[in-house]
This record gives sequence, structure tokens and C-alpha cells, in this order.
Amino acid sequence: MNTAKNYQEITLSEIQANPMNPRKNFSGKKFDELVASVRKVGVIEPILVRPIASGKKAKFQYEIIAGERRFRARSLVASENGGIEKNTIPAMVQEMNDDDAFDLMTIENLQREDLSELEEAQSFKIYLDKKGKEALPELAERTSINPQYINRRIMVLSLPAQVLKAWEKGEIKYGHCEQLCRLKDKKLIAEYYDRLTTKNGRRIETVRDLKSHIDEHAVPLKSAKFKIEDAGCLTCQANSDCQAALFDEKYDGVYCTNSACFKKQQTEWMKENWKKYGKQFGTNGFRFRSDIPYDQRHDFDSWVGRPGEKCKECIHFVTVINLEGKLDCNAKHTCSGDKSCFDQVIREGKKAQISASGKGKGKKEDPDAPRVSWHGEFFREEFYKTRIPEVIGAIPADDVRCLRLSLMAMIKSNTDGKKIFAAQWLPEVSKKWDYWYDSSVEIWNKIVSMTPEEIQKAHRDMAQEIIMQITTFYPDNRHNVALFLDIDLSKEWRITKEYLAKKTTKEILNMIAKFGMDKDEKVLAFLHENLNKKRGRFDTCKKTELVSIFFDSGVDLAGKVPDEITKMEKDKKR
Repeated sequence: MNTAKNYQEITLSEIQANPMNPRKNFSGKKFDELVASVRKVGVIEPILVRPIASGKKAKFQYEIIAGERRFRARSLVASENGGIEKNTIPAMVQEMNDDDAFDLMTIENLQREDLSELEEAQSFKIYLDKKGKEALPELAERTSINPQYINRRIMVLSLPAQVLKAWEKGEIKYGHCEQLCRLKDKKLIAEYYDRLTTKNGRRIETVRDLKSHIDEHAVPLKSAKFKIEDAGCLTCQANSDCQAALFDEKYDGVYCTNSACFKKQQTEWMKENWKKYGKQFGTNGFRFRSDIPYDQRHDFDSWVGRPGEKCKECIHFVTVINLEGKLDCNAKHTCSGDKSCFDQVIREGKKAQISASGKGKGKKEDPDAPRVSWHGEFFREEFYKTRIPEVIGAIPADDVRCLRLSLMAMIKSNTDGKKIFAAQWLPEVSKKWDYWYDSSVEIWNKIVSMTPEEIQKAHRDMAQEIIMQITTFYPDNRHNVALFLDIDLSKEWRITKEYLAKKTTKEILNMIAKFGMDKDEKVLAFLHENLNKKRGRFDTCKKTELVSIFFDSGVDLAGKVPDEITKMEKDKKR
């Protein structure tokens, strides 16, 4: 590539935009500000172009390598002053071939321009699609961007168009996109996306909460009945071990987040091996819990009934299991067929039981047995409904019994809270706990035996868990809790690398000026001595260098809180 450049004033109509430019959005507030600046003082920094044709018959003589935003702004201003045929723009002209032009345009954009996150990701992809994956180290070196960061951004582009559009518009964050990438099932991605953007119902808001939801529904790979090596699970991106390396996360165990693929593999194995695997259940087949609604399954165990002889030959006589192959609650023997047939079997079974018990054949009945079995329980419960509230209402508010009752209520009403309590206070119960395991008696006995100090601690921990769950869906509630706890954002919040990663170079420069860091001697010395820049010339820094100023210069970040962080706090105080 010829590195020689020469300065020219080129007529706008002789210049064409570069079709490979990843920047597609040339509108918005920032562009309007650029147009206003060009209208007032003109284009100060020349654009970079290369010659592409010669002669008067060619429509365009030059192609833009860097500076399309300035070119468009100048063209817009020119349309108000005689048109692009009569107006020029300052440009540096440099000879280069197509490959050099592509390289320079991409690197210039990534280093200097305030691309949106989506445009940045598209730039990475365009470059590596053209150069090949082996060019990743070179791209990372030339842009001073971590290779893992580049790969993660490119990976996000595989998401559905509606998700990428929401990301570009700021409706969801990049972190949300990363978590959605863990899912390979398009239907599941769509479901979680709806939860992210819905305005009503149980909305998922934070990246952390989305991760928790996905983790909760992931399937342990150790529960696979099929050979995970043959299925390609060990290198699949839905494997949490692979995701841990890609997303720099840690997971407790190895999980599959592609439940649709896991289910398909598990189904095939079950079909081939049910005769042997299902022998323990004695049924003719299986159904996954997710595939059979409760109103369409009739569990013999729930009715304290037994399948009839004809059931044992019926294809609808099945066992309901979860994806891990474990028995679903009361579904060892289930009828997935017509309910009238099931009801008939239950009736016949009860008649057989009565007959076997000798009732109606001269056997003497117990004279003390209640005529109607449910009367005792029903009227006892009716009494409790009125009496228990009366007694609780008479207990002093500072009585430890109030805390015991409140703790039990919190545990019973919150599944995650129940697990946390059991893990801390009842480790043996925690080991056998699952969704269907009823540990109420054990939990209640533990609560009754706890000291007042233990009760207070457990109550606080439970309140913390439930409060954070409630505020997950409504950030305003979380903020109210923070105010109640005297959490002062203006004093306690600190700028993080993750926060700055979401900001453009211009936004970071504005922060440096706003917080007076451009006058701080530590910062100025770091700029000159460590970054080899002229004193005060922050505008010559790359984004990575600007970020390093915040964390490596020794400047105190206390009190340097952007207005967008404290906005809600200020609104509440009005």
C-alpha cells in the first residue's frame, strides 16, 4: 500500500460512500450536532479517500475510507447552498488496493469512530468473514481489543433480527443478548425475549436475573441417558462448560441450556430402552411432563387407585417423567387416554376393594367409625380459620412467636426461600429436597426449636431473598428499598470497567471533563508519561486508553457518579 497522502478539496459529487462500511445509522442527536457544527465552522478534519476511477465519464472519482459521517453532514449542508456539485470537502487522498482499503476502513472505524455496539459487532464479523478466522489475532492486536471480546460480539449476531433491533434501540442490553445466546432453541429465545420486553406481568429486567432463569431451567448433563460424547455435547455451545470459557462465567456443575436438543436425544434413548429402563415402573411407555397437561393426565396414585388388567395392555398406560428421567409426582402409573375409561377402572377397583374387605357379607362394622369420613377434617379446619387469626392478633408485636410465624409464612410462600432455609438450617433435608418434596413438618419443627437469635438471623436472610426477588421485576421497588436502607448512590456507587465498556469514546471524554479529571495532576501525568500523549490531549486517546485513565492513573473515583445513575434518586426527592 502506498502510504503517501495528499490534501485536496474535492467536489462532493465526485465521492461515493463505501458499501463495506459497517456504520448504517446516520441520524439522531449526535449526527444533528455534527451537521450544526459543519454548518457553522465547516469540516475541520479531512476525510480519507482513495481514487477509484479517472476521466470525466466516471460517475465517481473517489471512495471514502474514513469519514462518511462528515461527508454526509457536509452533503446535507451543501444541499442548502447550491447542491453537492458546487460544494467541496477537505480530503486526504491515498492510493490503495481493495484489500488495503478494506483493512484501513475497518481498523479506522473500530479505533476512532463511535460505532454503536451492534455496528461494532458487525465490523468484527465483516472483517473476519473476509479475512478468515485466522485473522483474529491480527485484528485484536491492531485494535487493542481482546480476542474473546471480539468473538463474543460476533456470536451475538446469530440472534433473531428482532432481538438485535431491540439491542440497537437500547431496549435490552448486550448482557441480555449474551445470555440469550446460551439458548439454541429459537422458541425458547423468543419466550425469554418476550419476558425481557413485555410491559406487564412478571418481567425479567436485569442480566443477572435472566442468567438465573436460564440456569434454573438448564438440564444437568450428568442426567443424560444417551452418550453425550456421541451427541457432541462436550463441544456444544449449549454446554455450560463451553459457555464458562466463552462468557468468563462459573457454573456449579455441567448443564445443557438447549433443552430442545437434550429432550430429542433423551426421547430417542428412552424409546429404544424403555422395555428395560421402564421395567421398574411396569408401564408401556413414558411421557415427558412438559408434553402432557395436567388436565389430560390421570394419575392412579393420586386417586389411591390401581390400574386394571386391561390397562397393562394399553398404550396409554404410561409413566410421566421429567427431562432428567426422574419420576414426576404421583405419575408412576398414569393414564394418558380417555378419562371415562380411567374413571371406570377406578370405580371397578373400589368395588373390588369393598368386596375384598368383606363389607356387605356379614362382616361387623366398627360402631365408632364416622359415618362420613371428611366431616372431622372439614369442621376442624373451619374452626381454625377463625380461631388462629384471633390468637395471633392477641400476641404482642415484639413476641418472638410473631417472627416464627412470619418466617414459616415466608418459607411456605417462596420456593427459593425454602431451598435457602433448608440448605442453611436443615442440610439433610436439603439433600433430598426437590420441587415435590414436602418438608413442612421438618421445617416447622426446626423453626420452633430455634433460639430467638437464630430466628432473627433466618428472618433477615429470608427477607433479603424475597425482597430481591420482588424488586427483580420492578427496579423502582428496588430503589425504594435502597432509599429505606440509606444507600447513597452519590457516595457509594463507583464507575466500573463494565459501565465504561457500554459508553462511546465521546461519552467517556465528556465524563473526564465533567468530573474535572482533565485538570487532575495524576491524570495529566498518566496521560503524558504512561500513554505518551501530549498534556491535555485526551481526544487523541483510544477508548481502551481512556478506560485505563479511570483505573490505572490513581485518580479517586469516589463521588464521580454520572447523572443517569442518580436520576431516579433525585426524582424521588422532589
